[in-house]
Amino acid sequence: MPPSIRLTYVMVLHMVHLAAATYYETCNVKDVKAITLTSVMITPCDSIPCTLYKDKMASIDISFTSNADILPGRASVRATYGDFAVRFPQLEENICDFLEWSCPVVAGGLYTYSFATKLNKLIPSVQLKIRWELHDTEGESFICIEFPVRIA
Repeated sequence: MPPSIRLTYVMVLHMVHLAAATYYETCNVKDVKAITLTSVMITPCDSIPCTLYKDKMASIDISFTSNADILPGRASVRATYGDFAVRFPQLEENICDFLEWSCPVVAGGLYTYSFATKLNKLIPSVQLKIRWELHDTEGESFICIEFPVRIA
């Protein structure tokens, strides 16, 4: 994969942070009943796909109600451009560091995962599909969402 595309993926993922109701799709998780997804917000986002701007901040907020006790592990983020998919290990942080309220996640609790970053100004202007997953300590996804973004 060309370095410019790889850099684009990295920058997009660093930018994504949800803040307004956003178009998204859920992806497969092992225990779909473990949580009820209540909202996904990407900021900025005023169109589909969301347009993220180089050298500007972007954020994602994922709100959910837990239907089970969960020991949060790490996030994983992947961007797809055509046939290329790139993971961003630098974004695979401890979920508890970005979770509103406390860890572990307790059944019946309302939680918001929030992540923000500045998009690198060297990223090419392209359209991508982002997959953002939250995993438990055993590596199983308890949240998986996908959404389109455009880099401008």
